[in-house]
Amino acid sequence: MEALSRLDVSRPVVLVTARVSLEEIDYASLPADAYVFREGDVAAEDHYWFGREIAAWFVPPRQAALQKVRTTAYRGDYEIGAVLTDLRRAQQLVAHTLEGMVRDGQVEDWADYLVRDRATAEILADPHPPSMLTVMLGTALSLGFERLVVLDGQTDGTYVGKIRRSILTEDAVGAGLRSTSRVAYSYELGHLKRLRDAYPQASIVDGAASEPLKQFVSHAPEADGARMTPEAKPGADLAATGDQRLYARRRTPAGERRVAYVTYFDDDGYFWGALAMARSLAKVSSYPLLALVPAGYRIPDVPFLPENLVVVRAPRIRNELFGGRHQGRFEYTFSKLGVFALTFLDRGVYLDADTVVLDGLDELFDRDGFSAAPDFGFTLHREIFNSGVFAFTPDADVFRDMMAKNGSLESYDGGDQGFLNSYFPDVDWLDSSYNTLWRMLESNPGVVGLGDVKVLHFVGPKPWNREPELPESLVSLWLDRLGPDYLGYLTLWQLARERARREAASPRDGGPEKVSSARGPARDEAPPPEGDDGDAASPSGKRWLEAQVLMETGRFDEAEAVVRRNLERWPGSVRNLRILAQVQRRRGQRRASAGTYARLATTAGRRAVGIRA
Repeated sequence: MEALSRLDVSRPVVLVTARVSLEEIDYASLPADAYVFREGDVAAEDHYWFGREIAAWFVPPRQAALQKVRTTAYRGDYEIGAVLTDLRRAQQLVAHTLEGMVRDGQVEDWADYLVRDRATAEILADPHPPSMLTVMLGTALSLGFERLVVLDGQTDGTYVGKIRRSILTEDAVGAGLRSTSRVAYSYELGHLKRLRDAYPQASIVDGAASEPLKQFVSHAPEADGARMTPEAKPGADLAATGDQRLYARRRTPAGERRVAYVTYFDDDGYFWGALAMARSLAKVSSYPLLALVPAGYRIPDVPFLPENLVVVRAPRIRNELFGGRHQGRFEYTFSKLGVFALTFLDRGVYLDADTVVLDGLDELFDRDGFSAAPDFGFTLHREIFNSGVFAFTPDADVFRDMMAKNGSLESYDGGDQGFLNSYFPDVDWLDSSYNTLWRMLESNPGVVGLGDVKVLHFVGPKPWNREPELPESLVSLWLDRLGPDYLGYLTLWQLARERARREAASPRDGGPEKVSSARGPARDEAPPPEGDDGDAASPSGKRWLEAQVLMETGRFDEAEAVVRRNLERWPGSVRNLRILAQVQRRRGQRRASAGTYARLATTAGRRAVGIRA
């Protein structure tokens, strides 16, 4: 029990569960000098959301979880003070998996801390086992910490503003909390209440933006002095996701500010829109663009992303106004409201992914309040603003209030634009050049010309769909911003999507409809022959899995050797080609990686349109 006994308990401690998403973190309440207790797969995070030092990492006694600790320690991405687990249940497994850390005295039994005090010992002996949050909190209190910030959150964006715990079964999703789950969760809250009452001298506060624990503890106040800020991981795949800056510093009349542009996309069409918008933005601004993307959405395979684009995984936020009287496309448009929870920024500018930037707009970072442009299209009445472009100041209180009003605040269109117009009646109006709807160029050519436009907004028909309603000149402008190196991949995506539509429109042999998508073959199709993709259970699958593991542990030379042997036998293996491209990219071989991705795109594209090599 030496690793944790060396901690200075006069400092604050932040307890982070695995259920927290970026939008849950209220950075204004997190002191920079706090120790951090974690659980979950921290190595999967693409940034250091809470720094690279983990004072205590709480891990369930399962082989998969322990193996992730071992891999993370091997990579050296984090400075791990101690690993706490239930040694009573898995001492031999822990000793085998974490042999080096056990030898160095870094692995401890959390029970050794929980039995110190009566309150924590009683919870440990409770017939209803404590949750990981309870174990973390009990350990910190037994050590003597008196300033504790708890960061707990939701596991699904559908439940933003509500509470969903990992104890819930999949059947409970959508049906609400079932009685058995509610009872189980009540014991977790009961443990929290018992710990709070047993340590009256300790300040236990809730640092999550949506306050999931507000029934029992107060929200964390703003931290005095320096605060935590997220940072890029030095070993990040820079060729894939730009320079990984989450913000840049800008001098403004109000002082230095941390600023960034922000967008959101959750389907392939808007992915292409985001690429074109990011590149157009890079021509006029050096500030990063954060792309909020749902955790369940898989980004299409392209050789690289624009240098200024940083992908940040975030939960969807369901529009509680969604119903029969509103258009289905509005069901998750409230997800863009998550930008107000990005409290590591002092100021942000949001851009819809169906916009392109034609002139500089960095000056929007210098303004205060909520700024937006009128919704000029066929008419020129400045009564409402368009929510495709707006400048904002992130604020956890504002985000919490928005979530509380989700479902009750009037929205004239049932979507985010109507909601924001109701929420910000005193908007700071921007000139229409900051958000020019393409139809305005057609309907009011005497008022505005393309040379006057800062941001062009493709409301309605999208240029990546090549819809005839759009003037060809504007489609060409968008394609120019996308760039020729993405054009081939866009064409392959369009061909695959068209093939899927044809199959959906003409079922074969009068049988049941085959489900297909633009991503790959229909679900009912026969699996590809061994050597195409290599199912994990097949010999080829085992070989690409071996290469994948070698790559993820940083053994790039060995990974490349394995994958090249695989490609000699299965030259059309998509998975092996993808791993080779990733290995080359992580080693900084961008030209070689681009060539491999081109080969991959050709192979995948031929299959998408029904051509076998």
